Amino acid sequence: MKQAEFIKMIHKNNFAKTAEAIKNADYLLENNFVFTHPYDMEPYHKIINMNEINWLYTPNEDEEWIFMLNRQEYLIDLLTAYYVTDKDEYLLKAKDLMLSWLVNCVEPGGLAWRTIDTGIRVLYWSVLYTELERSEFLKPEEKKRLDDGLKTQVNYLNEHYITKYDLSNWGVLISSGIVVLANQHPEIVSVESYERNEARLVKQCQLQVQNSGLHWEQSPLYFMEVWRQLSLVMLSYKEVLNECPVIISETVERMLSVAPYFVKPNGYILQQGDTDLIKIDDMIQTFSLILDRDIPTRHSEEICLDLLALSFDGVKTKFQTLDIQKRLGELQTNKKIRQCVDYETGNFFYHKDWKLNSSFLHIFNGVISSGHGHASLGHFDYMVNGEDILIDPGRYTYREIDERTILKEAKSHNVLVINDEPFTQIKDSWAFKKSTTPLASVSSTRNGVTTTQISYLEEQSTGDKLVTRTFIWFEAEELLIVTDYIKATGKNKVEQFLNLGETIKVETGQRKSVLRGDRTTLYSYHNYQQMSTEEALWSPTYNKMATTTRLKLSSEFEGSFFGYTVYSSNHQVSVKLAKVEQSANASAIPIDKCVGLKVSLGESEKIISLQHQDTFSGHKLYYVENEAVYGKVTLINLENGGKDYQRLL
Repeated sequence: MKQAEFIKMIHKNNFAKTAEAIKNADYLLENNFVFTHPYDMEPYHKIINMNEINWLYTPNEDEEWIFMLNRQEYLIDLLTAYYVTDKDEYLLKAKDLMLSWLVNCVEPGGLAWRTIDTGIRVLYWSVLYTELERSEFLKPEEKKRLDDGLKTQVNYLNEHYITKYDLSNWGVLISSGIVVLANQHPEIVSVESYERNEARLVKQCQLQVQNSGLHWEQSPLYFMEVWRQLSLVMLSYKEVLNECPVIISETVERMLSVAPYFVKPNGYILQQGDTDLIKIDDMIQTFSLILDRDIPTRHSEEICLDLLALSFDGVKTKFQTLDIQKRLGELQTNKKIRQCVDYETGNFFYHKDWKLNSSFLHIFNGVISSGHGHASLGHFDYMVNGEDILIDPGRYTYREIDERTILKEAKSHNVLVINDEPFTQIKDSWAFKKSTTPLASVSSTRNGVTTTQISYLEEQSTGDKLVTRTFIWFEAEELLIVTDYIKATGKNKVEQFLNLGETIKVETGQRKSVLRGDRTTLYSYHNYQQMSTEEALWSPTYNKMATTTRLKLSSEFEGSFFGYTVYSSNHQVSVKLAKVEQSANASAIPIDKCVGLKVSLGESEKIISLQHQDTFSGHKLYYVENEAVYGKVTLINLENGGKDYQRLL
């Protein structure tokens, strides 16, 4: 089966977004540019026409538009349209765009030659070059210009590679382009350049991708960029039967395994750090089929394959013998472990199940990592019935404007701020004035109750503060308990910011609120002294801005502080601080030693105890609501006259 026949089969069966690719290819025939592909990275939704292409033009004072224009991912849409329609004009247009770039950007350097974009462009050119040679559309002088242009770009990338790229998505994207080109067109890349960049990719995999498969930059969007390029590198080895370095193929598999965890039950990825709301089923399905790996049910509801990966001959060779729909059904599973606990990156992902529109909790206690990180230490995202309750509001832009700073700062995340001194302070679009240190994290799931406790050291002008946040999720009952303990001295003020999903409307009362969405209603109680609401920014994708509601809970305190916020789908819920006593001690018990909550849910009650510091003086046994307890976090369920004791941590 020829490549064109293969893509026609994909199009006929609606197995990929070929119709969208053809639509964009038609735009491109008229020099109309629009960047809305999920992997365009910095999308711009308006159509821009250029009768004569200016490769350094931007319609919105944002250099990112220039970078997308010069990356040329849209060449794949032209290639797809050529395969599906058999119309030569599409492939000829792709050739013209490549040659136009060479004529107008002949001098290396400047915005059209940014190294990351050049590496990406080299990869796309390699794919297009393969088909141009097959089609015999390349005149000898055009082939020489493309050969020389690719050699110049590869040399430029090698000459401008700096060591910090070893720990950057830039490094992966630079070296991936060269290695793919070398595998597909070895006459263009020297053996020395090939081996150098292969070794760089090996080092980049070692440094950047954690044991879990998560990428160090703390952004699911940039995880996707790195994973996609490494996956294409792996395919390029398979295509020419070269041996792919083991660490590259293993890294691709680890990233495939972990990717479903940061996809929310509504199908969109988590907006952690610099990330947009995009769907990634195409990558999960394509590489699960290639590598014969199980697919969580919600990722195979509708077949959607990655067109760029499908352009590789090795994928065609495997897929043309498959009944794709049947094989996806065979790989579908509900048995994948529903949680990913990654202490290395400080990410905790919990899924109620693998069905669409289910519930999900994500907690973060890790370092900022790169400039794509936000002030989000202690942040959590919460989704119920496929509806965002508490969110991270995205990035909007990389320009140095107020909106960029606002979306990166602490109050745009579901975190604590003490004494108006955010734990992380933003300097500009890519740098920080201050950061703090995440400490220990622990997670445990028993009998349907998931408990996660995180702590970090807050270094402040008024003295260091030790912050401990505890999250107890009863997934079957849709009950989430969040407690905040601050070890401090003197007089202090704490604020908890809670950024609501766009569909959530809030009704506030005395230390309680009702969160009403399109699919769910949650009842929330807290013990903070004050609560207020304000309008907040939310950016679903780059260059798109909307607004949502932010809750601010605040308290003034002296010494240590203990706060709680409880979310429940049960309208009968009520919460209060529990009575705490110590064995053989009639004195009041400080909250540092033991504190308790009593959560009533109509016909049942839950008694929670938390011991944030070890008891070394007096008896270690405490009583919470007259019930004996021991442990960092304990639970007593009271229901139907019965009593069940669990040590959660």
